[in-house]
Amino acid sequence: MSRGAVVTLVAVLGATAFGPHARAASSPVSIEAVTVEPQSPAPGALCKLGVRLKNAGTQVATSFRFQVKTGGQEQAVYKVEVYAINVEPGASGTIELHSFWIPSAARGTFPLEVTLAEAQWAQVKKEGQTTTTTPTGAVEGLPVASTQTVSLAPVK
Repeated sequence: MSRGAVVTLVAVLGATAFGPHARAASSPVSIEAVTVEPQSPAPGALCKLGVRLKNAGTQVATSFRFQVKTGGQEQAVYKVEVYAINVEPGASGTIELHSFWIPSAARGTFPLEVTLAEAQWAQVKKEGQTTTTTPTGAVEGLPVASTQTVSLAPVK
């Protein structure tokens, strides 16, 4: 590749990343994975739901609020719950969410959407066996979502 082509390629990539159509910076707290157990549930099965969050920020993240849609239906319980779990900077943390039922009439695939709607930065102070977590402000760049399709076990 000639030097001119490399310079042109770098300029095009730079314009794509930083130009007027560049996307807003993503959140430093993101959804790393959504887990469903069993992996291929049968219709009518009760499934465990978990989410692994990645904290790429410089402070502890806590007070997570989620929105969850199973089969396209928003689950109301998440409107009133906050998960007061601390995820250290540069680390990942797994949160077990509520289990959910696959409808008995479901066939083939089942849509699942998990959105991290809100979170807080926090200062954590440990004194002896006591830990105090004090929120210091909202995590920027939220909400972030992860959508996946759960493949259902074939009906016998």
